[in-house]
Amino acid sequence: GESVAVGHKRPTRLHYQERKKAMPPNAEDLFSGSGTAKGSSAGVPNSPSVGGGSGGDERALVWREDGGVSLKVPKFYPPSKRRQDAVAARFGAEAAEQLTMGEVAKHNKRDDLWIIVDGHAYDVTPFVEKHPGGWLPMVNMGGKDCTDVFANYHPARVYKTMLPAYYLGRVTDYHESKFVQGHRALRQQLLERGLFETRPGFYAW
Repeated sequence: GESVAVGHKRPTRLHYQERKKAMPPNAEDLFSGSGTAKGSSAGVPNSPSVGGGSGGDERALVWREDGGVSLKVPKFYPPSKRRQDAVAARFGAEAAEQLTMGEVAKHNKRDDLWIIVDGHAYDVTPFVEKHPGGWLPMVNMGGKDCTDVFANYHPARVYKTMLPAYYLGRVTDYHESKFVQGHRALRQQLLERGLFETRPGFYAW
């Protein structure tokens, strides 16, 4: 049967209905398709032609948090055609498809800052001075894989509404260590169980 953490009540139909009501505005727009069932990939965006390749797990659904609610959403949102064309014009289509960890690592300055999220590179330089948390946290992660840090501090909607505008391409030699794989798998389990969710009852005396 389904395993439930000690002290954590098994979710009920009412619980899921309440979770849906608690979703932030437009949260349902994060879903590409009619459902969020486990293993479902219906309606998930296709991989982009610029640096996206054709394999990998870009059509996968993952658990993320938004507004104190666990949501199952597409892991990757492709950039717009306009963004793809801009990247191709800037680097050339072939160069954009051959980004490496080493190349991304060179761009770690306040005025030239790339990051990696889920195996994809993003040039977030234009956002450095607009970042609500200030420029320093961004520079600290410049040129690095910030997948886990990004997930910890950003709601699910940011992956769809902001990241695609800064997309560069897939990092061809991206690799997750066994430790990182285990950490990310554990986080997914905790999110699925709703253990990161915020509920008013937590603060009641």
